[in-house]
Amino acid sequence: MIDTNRLVERFLALAAIDAPSREERVMADRLAGDLRDLGFQVEEDDAGTRIGGNAGNLLAFLPGTGDRAQEPPRLFMAHMDTVEPARGKQPFLREDGVLAASGDTILGGDDLAGVCAILEAVRSLREDGTSHPPLEVILTVAEEKQLLGAKALDMERIRSREAYVLDTGGAPGNVTVRAPGHRGLRVEIRGRAAHAGMAPEKGVSAIGVAARAIAG
Repeated sequence: MIDTNRLVERFLALAAIDAPSREERVMADRLAGDLRDLGFQVEEDDAGTRIGGNAGNLLAFLPGTGDRAQEPPRLFMAHMDTVEPARGKQPFLREDGVLAASGDTILGGDDLAGVCAILEAVRSLREDGTSHPPLEVILTVAEEKQLLGAKALDMERIRSREAYVLDTGGAPGNVTVRAPGHRGLRVEIRGRAAHAGMAPEKGVSAIGVAARAIAG
């Protein structure tokens, strides 16, 4: 059975940890310990070194139990990092039951809500003695930086062929099967100066070039 109070307490504890992209070391250590406490075999890959961060992705595996032990494994995935401003967060539970953060920081619900849901679900299974298939948990780094951690993940290490990524909004029961991507660009456009009265045809308008690029 899901322990709501424990779930909230875990979220508040994790949300208080600073974990901006590429700086997830403290969070990774905490979550690796939490997973081992649940019986998972936990490994950390070299994604941190490859992307210039201080922690890698966590890959955890828990054998199945009971009459479901021989079923194919299921993968549950979330990410450890948060967007900025994410330093010095002070999360708390409001009187109306809403989790919030004081000050000028984000709360960290993206994606600590997913992380906590995975951990609490597994703990509930273990406590209730409910049989379950083999479980894989992957917690990635630098998701907020164009999925750098996931891109650095060695897919050959994944045993599951069925995966659930807990990182979206909407009501419980909704499933997203595809989503748009985003890539940011910083572009500098330089025009060419020319005398407006004597040789305007020799000039190149930077604004005109930018407008045509955007329109295209």
